[in-house]
Amino acid sequence: MIEQAEGYKAKLIGDATGSASRFTSILVEYEQSPKITQDRMYLESMHQMFSNVNKVLIDSNNRNNMMYFLFLIKMFDSKNQLNLIIPS
Repeated sequence: MIEQAEGYKAKLIGDATGSASRFTSILVEYEQSPKITQDRMYLESMHQMFSNVNKVLIDSNNRNNMMYFLFLIKMFDSKNQLNLIIPS
């Protein structure tokens, strides 16, 4: 049981060290160019959230933000066609 606790402790320390290193590297990027880092993090989050979705809803009144949907190109239906739903 002590060996399991030691293993768990080592795993937690390793995970925390890795998370702190990732945060530090993102902080350095953010300090150099905040807007680019924010946009990149937003796009990465959207990619992660929508990676298993096969339909996209795009607001037709605000077409200026189309760049945010560039990562969604991999969303195909069973016939390998991209499904975009654009409200009128």
